[in-house]
Amino acid sequence: LEIDSNASTSLMLMALVFQRQEEHSTADEYYKKALSVAPSDAMINNNYGVFLLNIQRYVEACAYLSKAANDPLYVQRVWALENLASCYDRSGQIEKAEQAYLQVLRLSPNVAGALVALGTIEYQRQAYGKASNYFERFSSLVRLRQAEHTPNSLYLGVLLAREQQDPGKAATYALLLKNLYPDSVEYQRYKEAR
Repeated sequence: LEIDSNASTSLMLMALVFQRQEEHSTADEYYKKALSVAPSDAMINNNYGVFLLNIQRYVEACAYLSKAANDPLYVQRVWALENLASCYDRSGQIEKAEQAYLQVLRLSPNVAGALVALGTIEYQRQAYGKASNYFERFSSLVRLRQAEHTPNSLYLGVLLAREQQDPGKAATYALLLKNLYPDSVEYQRYKEAR
């Protein structure tokens, strides 16, 4: 930055450093400087969007993530789309989240997070067959060691096993949830719903 104060990648990297140190206002300043130099840079838009998502500034986050996700030449486009879908999901825009997750799977059919998220969306709609299909695709990735269970996937597994009246499978997922993620929101939900 001493050599070129407008080096957008360097400005973004400074933003990431301050983001990691949880100095949010300084990180925000560096992201804005980077975008003032390179407003259409998909990587900067994606990283800034993720930063805003993590500090719950959803409206802004979705706008930046959308810009990154809509760049067909962005190498990490699938991840930008998954981040955008997550942003829509967290901000309660379920239809938009679903469309973004489906686009993720069209570009890369084995994205574990998208499979679990779509399974959860379908479960909430009481479309248990569709939810089970997404969950089974995710479970195949776990069996192949291409993905790992998360609190959300294990909780979804419990719910689907109960729906399928398979108490043994529900107990297995519940035990994994308790042992691997005892402090998770999902485990607290499970305990309350027992």
